[in-house]
Amino acid sequence: MNELMLIARSPAEMEHAQQGLTEWVGGKLAEVAADMRDAIQNLALAKERKWKVTGWQNQVAKMRKTVMFYQKVKEAVGAGYYIVPAFPMEMIAVRTAAAYPPIKHEGENHWDAAGYLQPAQALPAGEGEYKNSVASVKPGKVLVKKSGTEKDYEWRDGYKIGNWRDFDFPVKMVKPQLLQALDDAMKAKIFDQVGIMRPQGSHHADPIILGQILSPTKFRPPVTFFIAWWLDTRDIR
Repeated sequence: MNELMLIARSPAEMEHAQQGLTEWVGGKLAEVAADMRDAIQNLALAKERKWKVTGWQNQVAKMRKTVMFYQKVKEAVGAGYYIVPAFPMEMIAVRTAAAYPPIKHEGENHWDAAGYLQPAQALPAGEGEYKNSVASVKPGKVLVKKSGTEKDYEWRDGYKIGNWRDFDFPVKMVKPQLLQALDDAMKAKIFDQVGIMRPQGSHHADPIILGQILSPTKFRPPVTFFIAWWLDTRDIR
């Protein structure tokens, strides 16, 4: 079964839909795990026969990423998180094991280096730490083009990407229950990245908190999960 129709109008129907999704992802995980075992056996055979192993190694690496992806989806669904469409969201945290931000950028102006989103790593559940999606900026010497030239460069005072910044929730006027739900999700370390979506047309509405699991290939978008939202009844008119 490749497709699921999820229709929920009541808590019972939502629970039934979630159960169907749990069964589907469990079956999919068993399927890709079997494929990974076959890939590992093929690699072992290729090594034993002294064949070229590059393609077999790539296949094993690909299948490991796929298995890890479905393991995290299964954990998220099992923890009660619901899959939702890929809403436009503001990234606020990435889970990573990198000691330093991987994206390096610099410029003469502070804003030339600031604002660059750092990528999350596709780590197994429970590994890494959540960091601010935007790294710190520090002053330093930067190499820039000389005025009026195309090839000549010189060192000038400027700004560079620094270290990771600790996570900081960007909205301060927010219900504590939202922060608790976010904290619970971050302690589980299932989602690779976390973001918020601010409801349109309201200045006092709390943001919707979303988590994403990175897909095993760059050609597929992340899977988005609903973490929490506090509905203000003043927005219902």
